[in-house]
Amino acid sequence: MTGGYDRIKDKRIVLWGVGILQTDLEGLYTFEKFLYYVDDFIQEKNLITVSAENIYSPQRLKEEDDKDLMVILCMEAQDDAVDFLKSIGLGKEHYILGQELLFYPVYQHQASEREVYIWGTGGSYFYKEVEIRRYLPGLAGFIVTEKKENVFMGREVLSMEEAESRCRNALIVVASVYYKEIYANLRNMGFRPGQDFLHLETIAAIGKLSAGISVNYTFDYRGSGSKELLVVLAGYKEFVWESVFARLHAYVPQGVDVCIVTSGLVRNELKEMCREYEWSYLSTEMNNVSLALNLAIWLHPEADYIYKMDEDIFVTDGVFETLKKTYQQVEESGRYTVGFVAPLVPVNGYGHVRLLELFDAVDLWEKRFGALKYSDCFYHHRTIWKEPEAACFMWGEDNPKMGSLDQMQTILQKKALQYSVCPIRYSIGFILFRRENWIKMETFPVLEYRNMGADEEWLCQFCMMQARAMVIAENAVVGHLSYGAQNQVMEQFYYRHREKFSLPRLS
Repeated sequence: MTGGYDRIKDKRIVLWGVGILQTDLEGLYTFEKFLYYVDDFIQEKNLITVSAENIYSPQRLKEEDDKDLMVILCMEAQDDAVDFLKSIGLGKEHYILGQELLFYPVYQHQASEREVYIWGTGGSYFYKEVEIRRYLPGLAGFIVTEKKENVFMGREVLSMEEAESRCRNALIVVASVYYKEIYANLRNMGFRPGQDFLHLETIAAIGKLSAGISVNYTFDYRGSGSKELLVVLAGYKEFVWESVFARLHAYVPQGVDVCIVTSGLVRNELKEMCREYEWSYLSTEMNNVSLALNLAIWLHPEADYIYKMDEDIFVTDGVFETLKKTYQQVEESGRYTVGFVAPLVPVNGYGHVRLLELFDAVDLWEKRFGALKYSDCFYHHRTIWKEPEAACFMWGEDNPKMGSLDQMQTILQKKALQYSVCPIRYSIGFILFRRENWIKMETFPVLEYRNMGADEEWLCQFCMMQARAMVIAENAVVGHLSYGAQNQVMEQFYYRHREKFSLPRLS
């Protein structure tokens, strides 16, 4: 796995955006066919290695021959740049996010084994202190421009003169907003950018993007290099597989690559099923959901649209096509930038409310369970999350208005395209997102102290903080068996009501 470099190594390069990312990328890589820089918002503090005279307006790209052209996006407002490129006829084959070039597991491995000195003891250090502990275990000390103390945070502090002689074999990490001045000092001292030093923001990004990728795994690849990928996290709810995977095999569109992933174990039954269905199978030695999901995506480098699904999701006819259609329509003609798109899900904090509204069953719910509120299921109105009777109800027990899963799908599919935007944390059992968003959020977090739920929190936080809508496609519904507190009862419900879960032709 080489990240995005294979896409650019033979291209004519324009760097859009100057600053930390552009500077460090030029330290890490040699762009043999580099053309020029463009930027539409130049600040003096960003001119680390480039003078203003060498930077052009993005309008210059209108005059550029697009043959073998690649624009590397290094600014914060990357969406605006993408919109501009599209407006002048430059599509995805002509640009790449600078962050994608920071998928650099070899560098991360080297950084974890080298002695590390951090240049700076101010706010930039404290802002990234968690990442420093995680990705720079070899922290030996600090460097400061003007030395006033000998110890900081229990480690030695070096002056510039001391660092020049003592840090020749170390990695120097700059944790300061004064990168321009420190960069010049380091170069004058004979240190090489990209090899001997980088900025802390770059090191943190490399760590996040590369975390866990070097773990042991087995991969049976049967993909086609499709632009669409479905990743199914499985391995622990065997009793639903007969229904879940029969539905999946029936309804996943032709041309979508499918990869079944087991985190922390190998399931030979799933390996055999994947062989029969011509799906890929990935298993990781380490049990970490985010790691397994990230690895599956990295192993399918051509995938742009990525469906992520849990093993207790029961898909319906047309759901994949509806999610993609909704995603594209919202992006093209809506007023939102999309973070991800999901279908309506009956056993779900947001989805159960919306479905009860759409099928005029709110009164049935409130007579039995009390007030109906949109909820993330954890802080208030937790009935849909903790009560087995609520899950049974949403699967149709004593709830005739909603009918079966497939009946609801038929009704919703006949309506004009409709969507809503979820304003709260969303349970991501089945979602569609794009590779660019995954790169922008620096992939799903691989944490030593946390497994389940970290991917969900990270994605929802990313959407909220970067103004990306969590879009719910209201023309599609899928089933979710249950949440953890309901599993035991719902397993028995599943055995008693196979007809609710099986393909319609098998019921």
